[in-house]
Amino acid sequence: MALKVGALLPALDGIEEWIGGRVTNVELEGYPVLFDFWALSCPFCLQNLPRLHEWRDQYADHGLKIVAVHLPMRDVDRQSENVRSALQKYGINEPCALDHEGILAQRFGTGGIWPYYFLFDAMGTMRSRAAGYSGLQILEKALQRSLALSTA
Repeated sequence: MALKVGALLPALDGIEEWIGGRVTNVELEGYPVLFDFWALSCPFCLQNLPRLHEWRDQYADHGLKIVAVHLPMRDVDRQSENVRSALQKYGINEPCALDHEGILAQRFGTGGIWPYYFLFDAMGTMRSRAAGYSGLQILEKALQRSLALSTA
């Protein structure tokens, strides 16, 4: 079952491979954070990337951090080199956890759904979550409210 609104950010330990830098809970304290669970073989995940990039650029001055979590859908997704190539090809320059064992997926409760987005405020409290192709559209108002809270 997915994390509920009001839940605290789960531990990010246990991931053996990160691309673009390992992220810890301590490093995220004080920042609003959007977690993007995606897979390189998920068409909706890739279609939503331009909007994620817009948010990354638009809200960087508000402290928004985005953490990508690559959760494999198919065997081809389990090859780190394929993920590295996809990160470069699609301009994903956020830290990316390779969650091949589903450690973070289980802690967040993605339930085998791609893409899945979790938004936490600067206090590490989950403000919203949404999944699927329209997930970012659903999340946008919560993101704007969370950023307003973190800058107040």
